[in-house]
Amino acid sequence: RTKVLFICPPVRLSAPARIPPMGYLYMAAVLEEADIDVEVLDVNLLRLPLNDLMNLIAKKEFDVIGIGGMTTVYYYIKMLSLQLKMRYPHIPIIGGGSACSASPEVVLQNTGVDVVCIGEGEPIIVDLVRGLVAGGKVGHLGGIAYRDRDGNVVKSAPRARNLDLSGLPWPAYHLADMEQYITNNQTKYASDPGLKNWVLERGIDPDKADRPVFLYSKRGCPFGCSFCYRNFGRKVVYHPVDYVLDHMS
Repeated sequence: RTKVLFICPPVRLSAPARIPPMGYLYMAAVLEEADIDVEVLDVNLLRLPLNDLMNLIAKKEFDVIGIGGMTTVYYYIKMLSLQLKMRYPHIPIIGGGSACSASPEVVLQNTGVDVVCIGEGEPIIVDLVRGLVAGGKVGHLGGIAYRDRDGNVVKSAPRARNLDLSGLPWPAYHLADMEQYITNNQTKYASDPGLKNWVLERGIDPDKADRPVFLYSKRGCPFGCSFCYRNFGRKVVYHPVDYVLDHMS
């Protein structure tokens, strides 16, 4: 069986991690539905030094590596992917997230990443992984960029956004340490008297309210901030209401 190792870079190092790596968990769920094994190495939660991380990776088995995130973690994507490419030269590395979507040429020319997924990964991640494992023929997939055998950067045809989120599985929460994320959120919110009063006033079970987690009901942002790269575009796309309610349950 093919196995994918996702590595989630550390972000906002001044505070404990509170938001699970949702992008990785969504893609992991899609891959698992296709009978592809996935492991999510959540460095943002573990906060491992590089040497310890490389030693941990050496104990694992994988056919493809995926790494990505916001532009603020580009430095980490570069550092880690170059280390991985030196140690595992024949393992393909996929880059994703806004760091890679915004500047695929920069990423491919300066890091160890072999293929960049531009935009949302769920629609193509299965075909991309299977193509890389089969020998690297992925140019027919839309919305990617890659280095060819001569090291040249090639961009495939653009790919339309996924405007129908109803078919997405729920994130693969079993691949994340959700109890630690809940604990980190409890630490932040436990001292907020306003939040406790809000819960009591609405008759919400305080024990359940004391286990906060994040989830997302939509993708995209309608605003045009000049400093922001909108990885999901300006059009806001919503999950169906039933999907969100079932997800919350």
